[in-house]
Amino acid sequence: MALIYLIVDREDKIPVLTATTVEKVKQLLDEYMGLPPYFEDKDVEYLGYFPYDSSYPDIYEGTYKYRYGDEIQEFGLYCMEIDALN
Repeated sequence: MALIYLIVDREDKIPVLTATTVEKVKQLLDEYMGLPPYFEDKDVEYLGYFPYDSSYPDIYEGTYKYRYGDEIQEFGLYCMEIDALN
């Protein structure tokens, strides 16, 4: 079994990216949002990762937040097991 991480735009519920590690998720999101060193967009700021805390098992892991201009963009992080051999 392998893990796959899925990032979904929280407002539109549209998948934005997939990755195989949390580190890659952050890197790809930073690039997607235009943060340095990928781009020099001064209107983008990383606000943080907010983990989902639940006593019940869930594929939802938490939320990444970015400020873009005057708006806050949120992305939901989901983690699922996949059978990499099939």
